[in-house]
Amino acid sequence: MPGQNLATGRPDLSRLTWYRSLLTSVHAWIFVGIWLSFCLFNGAVVYSQDSDRSYRWWRTLSAVGLTILGPLPAAAARDYQSCCLNTALQIAAWAGLAPLLAAFFQVLLVPDSGGAPWFRYLLWMIGWLIWFGAVLPAYLHSFS
Repeated sequence: MPGQNLATGRPDLSRLTWYRSLLTSVHAWIFVGIWLSFCLFNGAVVYSQDSDRSYRWWRTLSAVGLTILGPLPAAAARDYQSCCLNTALQIAAWAGLAPLLAAFFQVLLVPDSGGAPWFRYLLWMIGWLIWFGAVLPAYLHSFS
């Protein structure tokens, strides 16, 4: 049975420990920092562009909550109009490759070799910046 020590029958934790070593607390801090920055950005943009005072807070909270979904806050800012939603989903399809490739390179690059950890952190940061930054072209469409 794969993943188990044949001598003892217990799960082989060396593989799990190896996977855990690939994502460190630095990865978590990079992600949280970028995510919170874009939460504030999305909230400020939607709040300042919304002219309907009765729904202003609802749209703002909706955009902040949808920040994890990349470009979708731009569609929320315009009540999910079909053109804005389609544009946001098309942008998300391409921008979603960046964090996927960043996660792939976390496994591909060996964490203990020379400058590899910093290169891995850089790739991780670029992947999430592209994903969360994809909201910018979506906002350009939504607010045009």
